Amino acid sequence: MGFWSTAEAVLKNPRRLLVLEESRAEDRRTIQRLLILCVLCLAVFGLLLGGFSGGQQLWVAPTKVALGALFSLLICLPSLFIFGSLAGMNVRVEQVVKLGLSGLTLTSLLLVGFAPVVWVFSQSSDSLVFMGGLAVVFWMVSVLFGMRLVRQEAELLKLRELSYLNLWIFIFILVTLQVSTAVRPIIGTADTFFPKEKRFFMQHWGEEMDTPAPTPAVRKK
Repeated sequence: MGFWSTAEAVLKNPRRLLVLEESRAEDRRTIQRLLILCVLCLAVFGLLLGGFSGGQQLWVAPTKVALGALFSLLICLPSLFIFGSLAGMNVRVEQVVKLGLSGLTLTSLLLVGFAPVVWVFSQSSDSLVFMGGLAVVFWMVSVLFGMRLVRQEAELLKLRELSYLNLWIFIFILVTLQVSTAVRPIIGTADTFFPKEKRFFMQHWGEEMDTPAPTPAVRKK
């Protein structure tokens, strides 16, 4: 399958990703295409978020969004393999990677679908809290659809116990939210690439909502 066929399979027919690609070589080629699609779409979404502050955030935000999402998936793949095995799936490592990556690719494709809305508000609003909340809402909606795809594909792989997979999905979503806080700021600006202080994501959200809105010239987060 080519890139367009891979994207179409993620959106319309996930069975093609799992049934038609049976050899390890085909699995690896599919993983490569999914990875490229995922990075490109996440980078586009990050670019639009970075457009809120402009300047160096135009490259910092895409980098953090793409690498942060992929890092979240990477550190959750071992637990996906273990939970999947406990739930009855008899799969190779390549298939587990493809399973997780297809869910993240659908997430990224949906985020690109929200891109025009993000662009409108990034160019017309100076509220950092609102933009951050909007990004979180779009991420949660997209990732839930992405994880729905993971469940569908897992059932094709003879998943017997859905509760194990649901637990993994919950863990993955928590990890993505914490990683987004660990690599902040994404929308606002700062003097350093990464934050100097550790924060739990809910603590960070609470502090940001309690902070008075800065002037448009200094959008720091």
